[in-house]
Amino acid sequence: MIWFYILSLVIALGLFLFQIIFDKRRSVIQYVLIIGIIIANGGYVAFAGAQNLSEALLAVKITYVGGCFVPLLYCLTICEVCHIRIPKAVKCALYSVQSAIFAMVCTAGNGPYYYRKAEFYIENGIRHLDKVYGPLHMIFTASILGYGFMALAACIYAMKTERPVDRKSLMLLVHIFAFTAIVYEINTKVFSDIIVIPMMYTAMCIVSMHSVNRANFYTVEENKDIVDKHLGKFGFITFDNKLRYMGCNEKAELIFPE
Repeated sequence: MIWFYILSLVIALGLFLFQIIFDKRRSVIQYVLIIGIIIANGGYVAFAGAQNLSEALLAVKITYVGGCFVPLLYCLTICEVCHIRIPKAVKCALYSVQSAIFAMVCTAGNGPYYYRKAEFYIENGIRHLDKVYGPLHMIFTASILGYGFMALAACIYAMKTERPVDRKSLMLLVHIFAFTAIVYEINTKVFSDIIVIPMMYTAMCIVSMHSVNRANFYTVEENKDIVDKHLGKFGFITFDNKLRYMGCNEKAELIFPE
């Protein structure tokens, strides 16, 4: 199993390098999302090599970097694709909430709050961590459901207001989010012999990168700035799909002042 986790980690690292080389927009959310997935997948690699309970618990806490922050970052990616601007104060509040939840996760093994009980054993070379969840785990589950509903609400709002979004990419984002959340719950509580969550994280990363690259994040003003910089000697006039005037550059004003 360790090779499966290593493969997931290597793919995530490759996606990060791809993002650095080819992403011209330098989306901060995408960078943080990929870094979170890399850390989480590294935690699964560490868990596959754990030899005792303390090492297994430490590895699990590392994997929760993905569990706590990836849903939030993925939700923000969906909002970005939907052209919905989240105020910085709201983002800071959400990051603070997830940081508090991660702090709760770090109490695992130090009291009955996140895990009431945890037992580690190795069977046929596969590491197992049998645990009984404590009351704080409900807060973590509620956060995942909350971001799922937020992402769905953003999609519905974008479609109702007829925002210029790629609906196929948007639906793919939502479906992979929902599928990953379902797999996460099943994989951690029912069928835990083979943990497929690292590959699901990697799939989320690929889908988000694809959707972000297909989306047009540039406003009319930003398009004008790009054209003024690279094609300043040409007149540039912007219309919407109903041929309504939206703006132009200085060269176009000189040619067509009326």
